[in-house]
Amino acid sequence: MLARSTYSILLTGLALAACAPMPPQAPLDTKAWTRCATDRPGARCDVQVVEDSSGPYSCALGRFRVEPDALELTGRRPVNIQWAVPRGYGFCDGDGVTLKSGFEKAQRDVFESFGSDDKSGARKELMPEAQCRPFRNWRWANTDPGSTHAYEIRFSDRNGRTCTIDPWIRNG
Repeated sequence: MLARSTYSILLTGLALAACAPMPPQAPLDTKAWTRCATDRPGARCDVQVVEDSSGPYSCALGRFRVEPDALELTGRRPVNIQWAVPRGYGFCDGDGVTLKSGFEKAQRDVFESFGSDDKSGARKELMPEAQCRPFRNWRWANTDPGSTHAYEIRFSDRNGRTCTIDPWIRNG
């Protein structure tokens, strides 16, 4: 029979293990991935954050979905990726799009990251983070074909409350 202190330590360890975050798992179903062609120069892949009362992502700002939630790049060329948030939200100071922990090796794929004021990628002012912007842009190298990466989209409302959601990207 286990001593009471050993039993207590064992139960505590099991409880902590059950609460430990599991590493994110990419969608296995190929139908879950939305393809975006990168084979033409200047190609851009668009990602929309959409308010949705039944969306899979929930935070203090509400419920959201991401279109596409799993983005598959095809063509094996560098590409521009642009994220847009709904009206009333923005990519403000400290917000943006970043690779999740454990996916840092793909950081070399992001060779430029900036906020913009419209779909063209233009900025009224060149200050990188000083104001909230409705679009976030990456210049993505699309190296390491077949690699899959989890990333986070962090955005804010006008009151400074933030929301972080975590979709996927796959090189190809």
